[in-house]
Amino acid sequence: MDAAPSQHHDDWSAPRTLLAWVVASVFVLAAVEKIYNPADFAQSIKYYKLLPGWAVNGLALLLPWWELGAAVALLAPAWRRAGAWMVWVMLWVFIAAVGSAMARGLDISCGCFGKASGKAGLKALALDVGLLAATWAVLLYRVRSTAAGATAPLAPSGAVCLPAQS
Repeated sequence: MDAAPSQHHDDWSAPRTLLAWVVASVFVLAAVEKIYNPADFAQSIKYYKLLPGWAVNGLALLLPWWELGAAVALLAPAWRRAGAWMVWVMLWVFIAAVGSAMARGLDISCGCFGKASGKAGLKALALDVGLLAATWAVLLYRVRSTAAGATAPLAPSGAVCLPAQS
């Protein structure tokens, strides 16, 4: 029995949703501790020695809420791509900051998870790169309209997936 075009089988939806939820969970965990302890997070930012002193406190107050907002957006299908783009940008900044700290030989906490943070080193970099890859997968999938007006998922390769035939 053929599925109606509006009820097509979507091979990419479940993995995309799972990846979005995993990334969102990490960002919620990262945000909560920093929201409750902005002074500690400001100190972590200061140790990177990348920003002028006047910018540190503002970033410590705003970034955790940006992380939380991106995580919530990832959880909502209608906002998933926007949340993924927010995460994508943050992750590139985090990768640059951790890479910079490593290159300069700084022995500091990454500040990623508040007091539960590890060192700004290879583990933090690997986590960020893994999250970046998961976010990339979320961004690659999108629904495209077909000529008949129905929607079909766009696979990561760029090919339109067609409904499964029975």
